[in-house]
Amino acid sequence: MSNIYWKIRERAYTYLSQGPFENLIHKTFSSLELDVFVVVIGANDGITNDPLYQVRVKKGWGGLFVEPQKEIFRKLKENLCGEHNLFFENSAIVNSSASQVILYKHDDPNLSVMATTEPRGYDKWVKKEVVSALTFDELCDKYNLIDKGKIVLQIDIEGAESDLLYSINYQKIKPSYILYEHRYMTYNDHLLVNQFLQEKGYKIYRDRWDTLAVLGF
Repeated sequence: MSNIYWKIRERAYTYLSQGPFENLIHKTFSSLELDVFVVVIGANDGITNDPLYQVRVKKGWGGLFVEPQKEIFRKLKENLCGEHNLFFENSAIVNSSASQVILYKHDDPNLSVMATTEPRGYDKWVKKEVVSALTFDELCDKYNLIDKGKIVLQIDIEGAESDLLYSINYQKIKPSYILYEHRYMTYNDHLLVNQFLQEKGYKIYRDRWDTLAVLGF
């Protein structure tokens, strides 16, 4: 009963107090000032299915785009090459220090953007690619993220979102906004992640596939 109550409560709060999730994203990020720096983990090609692409370009926000797949990374840089104050990192973000990891990818070329550092039970994830790796802490140091102002952290890493969220040193850096995909999480994993973020001072808004955590609500 508590699980059902939690689902109803969170969905109702999101829709009744802030409107549909798409409008929530638009309202939230359209109202932000110019001192925003976007950190995208699992950036794909920088455009496809990116909910912040239009508002980021319109406002001229700087950003760091992290994508481990070499072919997709090339497309990412090509797509965003005309913008200013952007940084690109061709690495996977992992929980513990490692110079390289094996990336498992779907055998279907139409789904090549789907990737993870573990197969996670997907039988068709058979292609492997050795990629560079960094922890989130190492990423912060490499790009001096603590001095980038208001951070919007966007995560889409096909089921490994919770691992990354738990690995962040929130005493060192605390993003103002975290937007992460939860569609590949189990219900219990999603619940625990949101409780963890609430303990860090975030308010949680959720939709069918994505969750938005807002600091200092």
